[in-house]
Amino acid sequence: MANILNYSGEAIQKYVSRHLLFILYVVLLLIIYIGTRYNEEKAVTDIYNLSKEISEAQKRYLQIKTAYQHTTQMTYIDSKLEPIGVGISKEPIKDIIIYEDSIKNSESK
Repeated sequence: MANILNYSGEAIQKYVSRHLLFILYVVLLLIIYIGTRYNEEKAVTDIYNLSKEISEAQKRYLQIKTAYQHTTQMTYIDSKLEPIGVGISKEPIKDIIIYEDSIKNSESK
């Protein structure tokens, strides 16, 4: 290959024409390699950006969840409704029990 540099343009032209398919093959491989490398770098960049977005979305989710939990606590709701006179009942819950016998008696009347 070093001898090619000492030859005239005609000798180089013959060498290139004889090996043209190989040269085109190598050029095609280089183009494919460069394209593949570009796509890999783009994919890595996209993955990095998506992971940042996921991290930010998780942080926002936790902030919103914490704020929601705070606003749904009974003490918070009670403090907001106290000025208008609505509050938590001080009396315990009463159960209403209805027996079937009393329902039958009221239907027969």
